[in-house]
Amino acid sequence: MSDNKPGSDIQQAYKEYVNQKRFAELAKLIENTKTKPAEYIARMGYKAYMEQEQGARVKLFSIMKLKEITGIKPDQNVMKLTCELALQMDSPEVIEALIKRIEIEKSVFQEMAAPLQKIYHKYVNEGRFVDISRLMELTDTQASEEVIQKGYRYYLAEGKFISLAGLRKRTGIQPDEEMIQEAYRDYYENYMKNKRISQDKAEMWRDRIKKLKRISKVEPQGIKLEELEEKNTQTPDEK
Repeated sequence: MSDNKPGSDIQQAYKEYVNQKRFAELAKLIENTKTKPAEYIARMGYKAYMEQEQGARVKLFSIMKLKEITGIKPDQNVMKLTCELALQMDSPEVIEALIKRIEIEKSVFQEMAAPLQKIYHKYVNEGRFVDISRLMELTDTQASEEVIQKGYRYYLAEGKFISLAGLRKRTGIQPDEEMIQEAYRDYYENYMKNKRISQDKAEMWRDRIKKLKRISKVEPQGIKLEELEEKNTQTPDEK
């Protein structure tokens, strides 16, 4: 196939190269003819790549490569689909590469509330605070109050106070105070249940109350804190 073709023949060649992902030949023809593919050809290629039965990594590579060679950006819908695909790959670095290489505008992410909040929820549960911050920065979106409060509830149930403090620092969102009081009541109830049965378990619940008070700076209500200072020396046989 000659590189010196009339315009229509060149565009037909571009169409074939794009559809068949013959990127080296595509780049060479653009260089030799000093002519770009028509925008519709590149955009049809983007759409076709997204519809193909291939892995996420292959799809994203193909889209980024076509953009790199042609300089033609995908349309808004394809950009959104590529971002959703990138989110599934579980790495803000993939999102960052995609933003840079196909020039995704932040407005695209404003239409992606559901998939973004799903990823934030996953990161919160896994304690991936750096990834939360990075994703918020890259997408110019915030993890929702609901997602953050669910995370705090999970941390309180599991006694993960360092995670609670880390998430609060990254997001600036305070745990709901009533949730804190519920945790105090739960810890205290478990402390009272175990203080005559198991010293180790009782101490665990007592420590949770003290740690939560120190980290949250919230005073417990309706709890006799002086009982937490009692030494649990009575054994089950002494009851």
